[in-house]
Amino acid sequence: MRLVVDTNIFFSGLNSKSYYYPILEGIYSGKYRLLVSTSVLLEYEEILQRVFPKEQQEQFWLFVLTSE
Repeated sequence: MRLVVDTNIFFSGLNSKSYYYPILEGIYSGKYRLLVSTSVLLEYEEILQRVFPKEQQEQFWLFVLTSE
């Protein structure tokens, strides 16, 4: 299954207790395929730079770019 994940859901899903966490697990495991547009990537980047330290930003991009 292919998914486009809204920014709010994506970042809420980073918390393992979140209702949306299984979505990210599914993307990571290959159950779901993440689809993103340039505008969504730019929105992700804006939130990352505002909220997360550099190391977590790098981990996030590695996750997004290596998910199938």
